[in-house]
Amino acid sequence: MANKSHDPLKNILIIGTSPILGFDPEQMFKTSTKEDVWSGQTGADGIDFTWIKNRDLQGTITVNIMKNSDSVGIIKGYVDIADLTGIPFPISILDLNTNQAQFAGSCMLTKWPDSDYQKKPGVLEFVFLAASIL
Repeated sequence: MANKSHDPLKNILIIGTSPILGFDPEQMFKTSTKEDVWSGQTGADGIDFTWIKNRDLQGTITVNIMKNSDSVGIIKGYVDIADLTGIPFPISILDLNTNQAQFAGSCMLTKWPDSDYQKKPGVLEFVFLAASIL
């Protein structure tokens, strides 16, 4: 069976109700979970083994946006409202290449991106903490 081609334009990120555009072409966005889903514990005798399921779905969503993208203002708007109200916002990720989706219903920005000033537009890295990534 041949591999399907991958179209980066079929990766869609939505913050709140707003589609985000203007990603860094090298690294658009990624999700990371805090803990492994399964781990194990060996007994004192070195023989008994117990499987442990971790229910912590907390993680981070890293979004790399070109500094001159209109989406920077959209992201800042959601973050500003969340900072003022204390109410988190959702982030949805759709991968139409594989027909998979991830959803994080409760997100906040961990810190503002670092700024650098160059001849060419730089990349802003926004890191969001998600209460759970499904």
